Formats: sequence, C-alpha cells, structure tokens
Amino acid sequence: MYCEYAHRTGFSVRKQHLMYWTHTRIVKQREYCCSKAGLKNTKKSPMKYRKSDTRTGCHACITFQADSEGKNWKVTKFVEEHNHPLATETKSHLLRSSRHVSEMQGCLHENRWLKDLHNIRRKWSTAFNKDVLDLGILSTQRSESANNCLHGCSKPTSALVECFSGMEKLVSSWRRNERDEDYKCKQGDVCLRYKVSFLLKQTSKQYSRKMFAFFEKNFMVGVLGVNVVDENKYDERNILYITTHNDPADGDKRWFVSYDSVTNQAQCSCRGFETKGLLCSHILRIYNLRNVRQIPGPYQAMAIGRRERRNRTGRGRVRVELPYCEFHQEQGHATATCPEFLEVRGARGQAQQPPPRQIEAPPQAREEDRYEDRVDVGTRGRIG
Repeated sequence: MYCEYAHRTGFSVRKQHLMYWTHTRIVKQREYCCSKAGLKNTKKSPMKYRKSDTRTGCHACITFQADSEGKNWKVTKFVEEHNHPLATETKSHLLRSSRHVSEMQGCLHENRWLKDLHNIRRKWSTAFNKDVLDLGILSTQRSESANNCLHGCSKPTSALVECFSGMEKLVSSWRRNERDEDYKCKQGDVCLRYKVSFLLKQTSKQYSRKMFAFFEKNFMVGVLGVNVVDENKYDERNILYITTHNDPADGDKRWFVSYDSVTNQAQCSCRGFETKGLLCSHILRIYNLRNVRQIPGPYQAMAIGRRERRNRTGRGRVRVELPYCEFHQEQGHATATCPEFLEVRGARGQAQQPPPRQIEAPPQAREEDRYEDRVDVGTRGRIG
C-alpha cells in the first residue's frame, strides 16, 4: 500500500526499523521510510570510484503497529513532507522500489539460449580458466587489437593493393621493434633494484627485459606488501601459508600458498603462474621467508628471453619443432606462432600431436626475407 502511494507520489521506499513482541517472532512494529533518509557516511575510503550522494536526510516515513496476534494493523506515525524534488510521473518507473520484472521477462528457466550459454561456461567464464595459460589477454582484447591494427593501415576507401601495402609496413615495423629489443637484451644487462637478491640475479639472466620488469614488480610487492598471517604444517614437507596484502583496498582477502619444503615448489590460490607464466607475489613472499635462493626448475619453463637465443643455428636461424596439424599440413603453413607455449605444454605433461616436423627457410632466400619469415623463439612469445 505504501509502495503504491510512493510510486504515485514520486519517491522510493526503504525498510527501516522492525520490532517483535517479547519472546516471540510475531512482528509488533514495522517502519518504512524514504530512500533518501539519513546522510551518507563521510568516512574516507581508498576506493577510486565513489557512488553519487543520494541521501538528503529526508524525514518522510510511515509506522505500522500490530496487536499481539499479528492480525490487526494500524498506522501510528505518518510524515508526508519531503526535503527533495520528487520524480515525475514519466520517470517514476525508474525508482528502485518501483522496479519489477514481469512474468514474461523473468520466465527464463526454459530459455534454450541461456541453457546453451551455461553449458559452455567453462569456455567464456574466467573463473573456470585459472589453469590455462592466457597471459591475462581476453578474447575481446584480441579482436580490438586486430581491428585497431587494420584501421591504422587501411581506410574504407582504400584499394586492395593499398591495404596489403599498409599491412606490409605494419609488419615491418613490428619486426624492427623485435630487432631493437633483441639488441637491447643481448648487449646490456638490466639494473637490479636489489643487487643482493639471488632470485633477481637469476631471473635477470633468463628473462627478457619486459618479462623481468613484471617479475621484479611481483617480487617487490611480495617482499614489501604481502604479510604471512598463518602457517599450517600438514606433514614434514608440505606447509600451507595464508597471506594478505597491506593494501586496505583488498580488505580481508586472503591467498593460500601450498609449499613443498623438499622441492621448493609452491602453488597459490590466485593461479598467477598458471595463467601468466610468472610467479606471483604471494609465492615470492614465501620464497623470501624460506630463504630460497633459486627458482625451481618447473617454474623456469616460461623464462622467455636470452636462454632461447643460444639455440639459434646459422645466421640468426632457429630450428623449432612444431606439432602436426592436418589442416595446415594441407595448406603448407606453420602451425604455431608461439613455440614457447608449446614447450610449456610439453613440460606440464599435456598431450601433444605427433609427429613433429621442422621448419627451415630455403638457403636461396634473401637475408631480409629470412628475418621476416623466421620463427623467433626469443621474441615472438614474449610479452611487450
């Protein structure tokens, strides 16, 4: 009744106080007030996004009181005046207490499209893909990046030849950036923030400059910004650590790190290594606590950088084993653009498609064509 009155008047209703008869669950008194009653809490918050202030301290309300049996109700208090503008009749349906989903709109239990979408939830929901190496790249980002590249090298009025010419220039610029990054990784060493850290020394020689920058950031956050709040020993070698962040924005959120004291292998509930290929700050905090001086072998599979450049043969050529692909075998194309991902898949024990084959450029190819067409292990799969 009061909600219908509020809808016609132009304000939204919110539940207020509720009282029961002593030693019973029978409602004695119920109060409803305007949604703009009270004032917003002015306590400082680290959140960057803040909701708009809709509270004005409005005193409009109504109070109902029932007898001891809860059957007869009467109005004991009614305040009609508001201290804020009311919604017009054409906009009253936008009020929160006036929003209702009709039976036609809400009957989705037998919706075929919704059922099909739920059946393939493991393909589109990130909550089910915490063990898949995606480097934090979403499918929407891939399409947006491709569209951005195509719009930059062509226009709606461009001819087909102009589109191919612009695409060749774009690919040439990518290769030039790869050569520059290769040169920087070969000729110079990165400057460490902590020169006494054994982990940073090890990874600076294995990771590329971009990958090491990400790793160093995780290391700094782990050492300076992660706390170990609890430690549980299951047996002589397996230990469970509970970690939290010093950042107030994370609140009471906790991450669980399972650590093997014999092999120094660890697994975190955030799945940072499984999804991005880099150890997360929580595992690095445990390594710092346990005085681990070297990253275990299984976690070095994603060391995309200088180590792979030693496998080059000839004049900058690389021999890469690619898995068999029936479609690309017929087309005569290479089946992989990221050999490091294939190497990691093999290291993690996933099934591979035999037989492998080797791709090598013909000896009569020109020097510039060799560089354009090669599969570069040291740079192609690297972030940045």
